[in-house]
Amino acid sequence: MPLSMMLLASSVGGQGITSGFRDAISLSWRLKIAVRSDSADYQALFAGWAAERKQQLERSLASTIENGNFCNEPSRIKAFIRNWYLWVYQLIPSWKHSLELGGRREGMTRYDYESGMPFLPQYSGGKSFPQVFSAPINGPAPPVPTFTDDAIFAPHKTGIFQLVALVESMDQCRAARSDFSHLQFPGSQSNLDSAEATFIVHGEIPSIVDAPVLLSKDIPTANVIRVLGAAEYTAAGLTDAALAMDFPRPEPKFYDPNRIRKDLGSDKVYVIVRWDRFVFAACRNLAELQWAVSALETTLHSGLGEETRVKSNL
Repeated sequence: MPLSMMLLASSVGGQGITSGFRDAISLSWRLKIAVRSDSADYQALFAGWAAERKQQLERSLASTIENGNFCNEPSRIKAFIRNWYLWVYQLIPSWKHSLELGGRREGMTRYDYESGMPFLPQYSGGKSFPQVFSAPINGPAPPVPTFTDDAIFAPHKTGIFQLVALVESMDQCRAARSDFSHLQFPGSQSNLDSAEATFIVHGEIPSIVDAPVLLSKDIPTANVIRVLGAAEYTAAGLTDAALAMDFPRPEPKFYDPNRIRKDLGSDKVYVIVRWDRFVFAACRNLAELQWAVSALETTLHSGLGEETRVKSNL
């Protein structure tokens, strides 16, 4: 396959499917709010969806047109020079790696804030929340790969928004749970429940067997997961249980277990994530989290995203 076609497949393939799923899930949680709430400003709620959708449509369309022009260069001379240039370019390992990444070089999808969009831009809102491989805090990596999303948005959870704590140890888990117990929720708050919070442990733990003992009694073990490195993920696919299931396990190429920290910022501890996997707010401490929680209902029901942004900066 020509290199130009390989680049097209890596950077354009699946764009329509991805955009379709993103549109559907972004619309679904708004419909849920509209159906069960009498106070929502429906026009503002769906105007925010249209604004977000428009941004992604414009970017996807521009990328498709650019790659279409790239693969259909009418000048044979230009195409010849381009192909040889790319062939030489990929001889340098670091440059080849950049080519292989394709659109991933630019990071996760994110929205540029516009008034009425349901997230807090001053708290890194509007970014797509990355997912990495995970395992239970009290057990080995499962034979079928699981992601952090599987725990954050587990089927039994009902909140349209989910609270996530990014921690390094069991001590930080307990500290985060203590902070959550001090959160003050508005009387109309029904879209976020601190009891459903997920704790993602990035650091090494002394023993997965002793993990439940190290947690406080009010933290369900099922809500605490640990991030898997590439080596443990690969080793889990070689166990008898995994081989017996014959489940496809892709090679962790370009996998970065620290992707969440890198994308959101190493100083972010508490994250409110929308049902469509976009960040509403990423906070450094309890004070910022409390402000974000207080602004959640206002932002959703009245479309005052710009107003709440200005007030928080005063």
